[in-house]
Amino acid sequence: SYKVDLHTPSSSSSGGVRYDVWKTYVDKMQSVYDMYDAQWEAAKAAVGLDPSEPLIHCSGAFDHSETIPVVGRLYLSERYLVFMSGVGARNYVIRLSCVSEIEPTTLSFSMRDCVQIRVEPELKSVLKRDVGITAQITPATASSSATGSSSGSAAAGAIGSVGFVDAPPPLASSSSTEATAAALASTISAQAHAASNLVKLYSISGEPIIFSFPELGETRMRDRWLSSIRELVASHQLHVHLGFGSSGRPPAHDDTEWPPEAAGSPFRGDVPPPLLTVAAALNVLRTKALNAALGRTTWLLMLFSNLDDHQDAVKYYVDSIRSAKGADRQSWVTRTVQSIVENMEINSRLYEITEDEPFDVQKLGEVIIRFWELVQPAVYMYDMYESLLHWRNPPASILALLVCLSIAYMDWVNALPSILIFVYVALLLGLRVKLVGLRGSDAALAAASQNAQAAGMYEFVKSVHDALQAFQNVFSRYNRQLGKLETLHTWGVPHLTWTLVLAALGLAVTLLAVPSRVLFFVLTIDAFSRHFRHPSGAADSYWESIPESSRRVKSGRKPQPSSQRPGKQKVK
Repeated sequence: SYKVDLHTPSSSSSGGVRYDVWKTYVDKMQSVYDMYDAQWEAAKAAVGLDPSEPLIHCSGAFDHSETIPVVGRLYLSERYLVFMSGVGARNYVIRLSCVSEIEPTTLSFSMRDCVQIRVEPELKSVLKRDVGITAQITPATASSSATGSSSGSAAAGAIGSVGFVDAPPPLASSSSTEATAAALASTISAQAHAASNLVKLYSISGEPIIFSFPELGETRMRDRWLSSIRELVASHQLHVHLGFGSSGRPPAHDDTEWPPEAAGSPFRGDVPPPLLTVAAALNVLRTKALNAALGRTTWLLMLFSNLDDHQDAVKYYVDSIRSAKGADRQSWVTRTVQSIVENMEINSRLYEITEDEPFDVQKLGEVIIRFWELVQPAVYMYDMYESLLHWRNPPASILALLVCLSIAYMDWVNALPSILIFVYVALLLGLRVKLVGLRGSDAALAAASQNAQAAGMYEFVKSVHDALQAFQNVFSRYNRQLGKLETLHTWGVPHLTWTLVLAALGLAVTLLAVPSRVLFFVLTIDAFSRHFRHPSGAADSYWESIPESSRRVKSGRKPQPSSQRPGKQKVK
């Protein structure tokens, strides 16, 4: 427990808690727990969210993610950060479990203090085992019930009532026709998918989503939003880090009555919030009440976003979940089956993920130029291969022919893969020597690798729109992988390349020592059992840790400068 100073500055430090201060705190707590927000209920119905999703905080806001700001209203719940625009249909539904970064920033051209949010790609989010997985959830499809706890009215100075574009009317009555009900369901489904896909595009591009608030000359609203979002996101991330999975979540609300119009919502299968997030949400509400009672701002109850200062309190929450988890005694067979079922669900969803960006001519030019740069070494090697076959350099062709004949004569065909891997390792080490010499430091090697990338500028002739869009997405995927290979082969991150060298040597020795039929058997078992295992292993973690060494063409919009407040701790 925490001791909170509820004395006013004029009160005696030796006395007890003043009655009027304590009554203000209790009354405010009751108001934040019980208040009904009609705009939040309309927003949930408009984008197909869980009718029982509680509201934690809301206020007017501006969306600065694009060139022209959009006015609207921002809502924070246990699982989502929702922005509903007042002009147009630029709505966002951001899953807090997918947020990778929350930073304060300032827009240089308008000098507005903002909150900058980055969302991680969907592929990475799915690998967090139970993020967005529909395990053990079979929501009902009965008529709507717009109840559910919600709290928080618009903050002082917030924008007034904001309407929703194409917002659905009240739920259809018994006298409504089937055609009207179908049209309403189609409208809600379209709005829900549009809000989800818009966030998905930002996660693919890596661009931030930026919000500011209606305040001038101060940052109290911005700081309140920043602190609340960080607290909830930190609790989601701690849940994943500790590996609690479904055992660290409350049971699904089986009695929640989803409206038939929300049947096609992409948020229908989202899992309940973690128990840690439920505690974080309560602490946010308590903080609002505490600030009102004290007449000043305090973040004492923001535990999960300040782990260093509140280790004991967070440990209490974590130990409580672990105790409840340990009390549910299950055999190792049951736990193994449950783990396999969860892994199969994750893999099934991974098969359906497509991170495709819309067609953009500028983006297409960038990815084609980058792709050509990355394939230059392969093109050079193919040219050498052709030159040998075409006898453009007779001495080299004769030497290559003699080597091939020797391999066949000495029956070294089975050892050929190992020989090629040894040659590959020799090329990597030779490139290191070429860059920094035999005794070059890792720091000098990292600096030298920045200048070791191939360069080239090729213009692309206009073609059919659909074909260009397909090329853009294919090249984007290949560029991300080839960029990682370039980082490894140019020693951009030396310790990762050393890991590759050691792994390659180990693989070469394994291929020499282990019979081929044993290797084939192991690879077959690995291939056919992959669906039943978690997709993220040691090799995947190693590959994900390799940065892309891409030198992207700068976009038209400059990156937003960040103004970091003293004492701020980044959510990890």
